[in-house]
Amino acid sequence: MGEEIARLGKFTSMHVVSSPKVWRAVGKTILRGLGKKRPDGVHLFDDREAKKAIASVEQISRLLARAKADRGSLIVAVGGGVTGDVADLPRQVICAAWALVQVPTTLVAQTDSSVGGKTGREFAGRENLVGAFYPARLVVVDPQLLKTLSKREFRAASRKCQVRNHCRCGIVCVSRREL
Repeated sequence: MGEEIARLGKFTSMHVVSSPKVWRAVGKTILRGLGKKRPDGVHLFDDREAKKAIASVEQISRLLARAKADRGSLIVAVGGGVTGDVADLPRQVICAAWALVQVPTTLVAQTDSSVGGKTGREFAGRENLVGAFYPARLVVVDPQLLKTLSKREFRAASRKCQVRNHCRCGIVCVSRREL
């Protein structure tokens, strides 16, 4: 991962955004993957789906600002879809010059939410009401990270991916018939 990040260019600082649970499970692996380059800060927040809200975005934004993240900084989001969304919205709304690297650690994040640059947040009681589209500079998908998931989490994610992919296939098939 360190080599891929180095190819992106030089950065004034590097900051990791993750959750305490994810960082305990994969933090050492991520640090090894970064090689000699160490993050200037590791910023942790509660990544439960219920916390996918503007308050979490504000919390991460404040942590990054206090850590002196600037327009030349790199943000590395390590975790599932909530982590990617919460780490990415400040980049898209506050400081578009930040570079983002996504390191998805869940099956859904690896196959869906880390790809394409859509970030969304709960606002006024509605899911993904606030958001933007701007892809990450790099997405590092390591299937080995899925070993940190419980069997229950992995099975639930597998079902969710199957449903999403069936829906996408249905939409593509219907769209092609209409051509």
